[in-house]
Amino acid sequence: IYNAKIKGNGLFGYVEQSNIKNVGLYNCQITSQDEYVGGLVGQNNKNLSDCQNYGSVSAENVNTTENSYLHVGGIAGSNVGSLMGCENTRTLTGRNGNVRMGGIIGIASGESASVENCSNIGDVIIETSHNQAVAGGIVGRNAGGSTIQDVCNKGNIEATMTAGNQISAGGVI
Repeated sequence: IYNAKIKGNGLFGYVEQSNIKNVGLYNCQITSQDEYVGGLVGQNNKNLSDCQNYGSVSAENVNTTENSYLHVGGIAGSNVGSLMGCENTRTLTGRNGNVRMGGIIGIASGESASVENCSNIGDVIIETSHNQAVAGGIVGRNAGGSTIQDVCNKGNIEATMTAGNQISAGGVI
């Protein structure tokens, strides 16, 4: 998938009323300039279970205004649903603008969002010259009380910024 100009990039762009399970991506490459980018799903609002990403995900923010964010995850760019038993094994890269990136999810939002029994062994790499670089082994940013439990990260987490004021990197969040 290369630079699709849709809201949400991944094998599935936007998942709202569907449960997805036992899906694996092998030897794929997802390259995007969209706001929400995931190996499997750009934006997840329902349930993903036992899914794997064995492909690379890279994203570049072309809209570098202060309020523009790039959310990138090995499985989902954005999550307000549930992820159970999912795994990412490949490197994720994000460049330019405000970047929030996690080995499994870029941003998890709300009390209904959950991540359980998931693992990441891929590297998470952010390079930006803008305001915010937030990198996590499992979730880039946890906003609004999402549940994260029984997860494991073994990937390297790197966030570099040449300008701006908020940079953070964590093994899980």
